Formats: sequence, C-alpha cells, structure tokens
Amino acid sequence: MRFLKNKIRLAEEAFQRKQELLSSPSTQASSPSEKKRRQRKPNSNSQALNPTKNVIINFGKAIATFATSGLAVPYVQSFMGTAQVDFKGFVDFISQRKSSIGGIESFRSLLVIQNDDSAELRAFKQIFKMLSEVFLKYFSVNWIIHGKVTQKTVYLKYRHSMMRRIQNPEHFTNIKGKKACN
Repeated sequence: MRFLKNKIRLAEEAFQRKQELLSSPSTQASSPSEKKRRQRKPNSNSQALNPTKNVIINFGKAIATFATSGLAVPYVQSFMGTAQVDFKGFVDFISQRKSSIGGIESFRSLLVIQNDDSAELRAFKQIFKMLSEVFLKYFSVNWIIHGKVTQKTVYLKYRHSMMRRIQNPEHFTNIKGKKACN
C-alpha cells in the first residue's frame, strides 16, 4: 500500500513540475526551430490523408510472406495434393514476385489465371489464391494487431473487402468498400 502511495505522490510531483515548466516565461521565448516543431500537426503526412494508400501493397506482401513461411506448409501440402507441383518451386515463384508487389495490378497478376499460363504457373496461382484466403481468414487479424501497421482500424475494416477481391480477382480493380475512416 505504501508503495502505491509513493508512486502516486511521485507522479503528482512530476505532473506539477511539468505544469510549472510549461507556464514559465522561459519556455515562451523558445528558438524558432522549437516553435516550428510545436506548430507541426501530428498527422500531417500523406498516410494520414490517405490511409488506404498502401493497404493492397501491405496485404500482398504479408500474404506472400505467409505463403513462403513454415506456417503455410500444411495448407500448401493439402492444396498440392490436387496439383502435381513441388513446394520449392512454389516458394521460389512467390519469393521472386513478392518484391514486385507495388499495387493492385502486380498483386492481381499473382491471382488471375491467364489462358497462356503454363500448367505449373496455373497451379502456383491457384495455390497462392487459396493461401491468400487462409491468411485473411485466420492470420490477418494477428498480423494487423501485432505488426507494424499504424492504421490498424483501416486494415481491419478492409479485410472483408480484400477477401471478396481475392475470391474474384478478375474484378479486382480497386479497394473501395465501406468508408474506412470516420
């Protein structure tokens, strides 16, 4: 009990010292650079103006990372039962394409199966599509909450929208959905 009282007392003293420093005349005559730093708005960067700017890029790279990780191995093995492809080839395919994910078009190209694609490439794209659904259903919330994403609520709101676009990649032209920012 005495420990808590001391903690409370120290916190109150620190708060009073801070209030005294803020109200003292010496802080009124700050340097010009100090005044500029105080005048900056905390959310003046482009990410705050457009929080959905990198949603597709970040989801795409996270899905590609998941697809090449050890967590995806059981899922890949169950999907590979239908297609005769090797796991190492799939990992190489995704690793090469991961760095090129830079927007809707590059991510969509990993999902849409073209008529001129080889049988192996078709199988890789089908497996990647299935792994994308698995990631969004079971792993994305953990990635959003515990990852480096700053706009967590925006990413949580766009999960469903991403899932619909991954299930129908032919119609994947934008990420507009429900209003994400209130």
